[in-house]
Amino acid sequence: MIEFTTIFFTVLSIIMIVYVLHSFHKKKRQHLLQEIFFLAIYGISLLLFLFPDLLEVIEKVLGIQSAINFGIYLSIFLLFSIVFMLYKKSEEQRVEITKLTRELSYLKHEKRK
Repeated sequence: MIEFTTIFFTVLSIIMIVYVLHSFHKKKRQHLLQEIFFLAIYGISLLLFLFPDLLEVIEKVLGIQSAINFGIYLSIFLLFSIVFMLYKKSEEQRVEITKLTRELSYLKHEKRK
C-alpha cells in the first residue's frame, strides 16, 4: 500500500513542476538558471518519491550510511545554495539602490542651481 506522504509529496512535486513550467510562458519569469535549478530539484524529488529504491542505489554508490542522511545532507546543501543566491541578489539590489539614490540626489542638486 502506498503511504499518504508518498502520494502527498508526489502530487506536490508535480504541482511545483507545472508551476515552474507555467512561469516559463508568463511575464513573471525569473532567471533561466533559477528556473532550471528548481525544475531539477522538483524533478529529482518526484523521481525519488515515485522510486524510493533509487535512494538505496545512491546510498551504495556514494557510501553514505543511510538514505535519510543523504536526503538531509542534500537538503542542507540546497538550502545553503538558495540562501547564497538570495544574498547575492539582495547585494546586487543594494548596490543598484545606492546608485539610483546618488543619481537622484545629483539631479535634485542640479535642478536647484
